Amino acid sequence: MRTFAVSLGALALVTACASESEDVLPVSTEAGGQTSRVPAAAEAARRDSGFVRLVHAIPEVPSVDCYADDMKVLSNVAYATITAFHELPEESYDFRIRPAGQNLAVPLAEEGEGIDEGKHYTLVAFRQKKEGKANLTVFADDLTPPKAGFAKLRVINASPDAGELDVFLPGAEEAVFTDVDFEEATDYENVKPMTGRVQLNREDETTALANVPTTTFDTGKVYTLVVVGWAGGAPVPMRTIIVEDRFGSP
Repeated sequence: MRTFAVSLGALALVTACASESEDVLPVSTEAGGQTSRVPAAAEAARRDSGFVRLVHAIPEVPSVDCYADDMKVLSNVAYATITAFHELPEESYDFRIRPAGQNLAVPLAEEGEGIDEGKHYTLVAFRQKKEGKANLTVFADDLTPPKAGFAKLRVINASPDAGELDVFLPGAEEAVFTDVDFEEATDYENVKPMTGRVQLNREDETTALANVPTTTFDTGKVYTLVVVGWAGGAPVPMRTIIVEDRFGSP
């Protein structure tokens, strides 16, 4: 995979340069017009617990439940949405995704992962293009503040047929991220505060595959852009989820 503006290294759990577990401010999240709040990472670390949330990106499944081992932790998660964080004790779990309300169904996907104290994680349920099966991937969130005067941004490609994506910020001639493949997440990049439409191109193409709705990137906040759905438009058209994490109360 080619590297340009940033390297793609955050495909799974990574250690942030700054420690989330030392942060003393709560984290507030806004996505899809819904706002949620969790305690400070330092407070969770004192309780020996961390946080998980789920992005449901399986287009053919209207809603899902998420289990940590045999415990249902996230319920009735609609397609193309992200949940609030759920606090879990520090330990290793087998995370499983089932259609909502089908407690005994064979899991659509499962993945084993350890949860560390004071850390945040985003689970993404993907649909494979050709095999028709689902995968579950756990990405580590770096919910530490960006450098002064900047916002932080990462991109997760959960579109089965979009291919590798180049991501352009408003007005930019060079991509901030390149070759973002299916089931991958970029590293976080510090970006200048701005308002405009992020453009998604297929690798090395000059025409837009999609334009993200007008988005404001504010100083001091952390953003995740998740691409879901089918670039070909069927059975569910491609769209984006914008997740805004900020420090302190809403």
